[in-house]
Amino acid sequence: PDHSQTSSTFRPMMESINQSHVVAIPHPTWGHINPLLNLCETMAQKNPNNLKITVIVTEEWLGLLRRSSSDESPTPPNMRFATIPNVLRDCGSLGFFETVMTKMAQPVEQLFDQLEPPVRLILADTFLFWAIEIGNRRNIPVASFWAMSASTFSLLYHLDFVLERSLNVPAQLPDEHRIDYIPGISPIRIADLPYGLSYEDKSKLSELQLLQGISMIERTHCLLFRTIPELEEHAINALKPKLPIPTFIVGPCIPLSSLGNTHDQASYMAWLDSQPQKSVLYVSFGSFASVSSHEVN
Repeated sequence: PDHSQTSSTFRPMMESINQSHVVAIPHPTWGHINPLLNLCETMAQKNPNNLKITVIVTEEWLGLLRRSSSDESPTPPNMRFATIPNVLRDCGSLGFFETVMTKMAQPVEQLFDQLEPPVRLILADTFLFWAIEIGNRRNIPVASFWAMSASTFSLLYHLDFVLERSLNVPAQLPDEHRIDYIPGISPIRIADLPYGLSYEDKSKLSELQLLQGISMIERTHCLLFRTIPELEEHAINALKPKLPIPTFIVGPCIPLSSLGNTHDQASYMAWLDSQPQKSVLYVSFGSFASVSSHEVN
């Protein structure tokens, strides 16, 4: 589909800043860093003369990105990487997220003092609430990048409403019980709620650190969704009148420049073409999931 109309609404904000310097701060997980990097590359390619982009990652992540990059799709010359020390530790998913939220902010902000020219915009993953604090302290506008679906954002954004509705609901409900009152979201089973959200311990839901970025969203300049309007029309329409900031659709944020460069494209395209129409579903389990072939089958 042609998304130029929705995507182009984000461009004037960038083009209005002459010789602008954007600092991008991705959340250090593959499912978050890849789409933000793809968006940065697209922005850099469309504004080669008046836009400079610096992407801040850890030293370890820079090595991972370089090993996974392709010579056929080089980074645009006006896009560069800057690194902070390896402050992240491998301690399971919960410990890792805790480290991201508490250990990255200080070295990232210290790096700002070394960047030239002066930073005009921070483009940060929504999870990284401390990036909003850095921008507010330095009087730099922040564009918040939501790396997942707009439906997931709506669920988390309306969490207080969900909790209020659930106060009189028994704590132990079957996983098949469906919630049908989240704005813009089709009825969803309790078992399908993300991040372990359920009725079992309502008191701890608001303490999830991933919610801090959402609760601070009104302190940002705008919110970017990496989605496709036709796929999430209801969620997007439910969110726009409630959000106090502009929203832009910039999805799907895939590496368009590398499409068609894979050597095995013919084989998988032939397989896809041989399947009945609308019969193939792509499911991504994320970089933290470890799923055996037996479980998949």
